[in-house]
Amino acid sequence: MHAGRPGEYLAAAFENECQERWEREEAERWSCPCRFTFGLHVWSEKRANFYTLTDTGLFDTDVTNCPACNRNLNKARADHANGQLGFAF
Repeated sequence: MHAGRPGEYLAAAFENECQERWEREEAERWSCPCRFTFGLHVWSEKRANFYTLTDTGLFDTDVTNCPACNRNLNKARADHANGQLGFAF
């Protein structure tokens, strides 16, 4: 499929590499009060998508409730702002 269009293949590979680097190194992390850590894709101060993390630090599954304690994550984040871990380094 990409043999005839090596530039598109290269661009897609570069885009994927940038996405993975952002997820590992720059995306915010937030820890639920039960200590389960999530990757965040923040849309606004009150809205964010929560992702479980793979062993390598990449985003895995988009979730709305904590898999460990079943809390609503948006509500927990609003109630426990001190659970914020900030950016991963």
